[in-house]
Amino acid sequence: MIVLFSNFNNSNYIAALIFAIASATDGLDGYIARRRGCRWASPCWAACWRQRWSGSS
Repeated sequence: MIVLFSNFNNSNYIAALIFAIASATDGLDGYIARRRGCRWASPCWAACWRQRWSGSS
């Protein structure tokens, strides 16, 4: 928001670039979570995360 409302050249483009990068990394995070079978809405999301990233079954 700071970049968007700043008054310097190309601030709108920089804000759009930051938004695009954040969106892409969020999408990548979701893709990795789905591929590993984690469902963040489940009550045991932390256990799922630890199990998936530790390599144990």
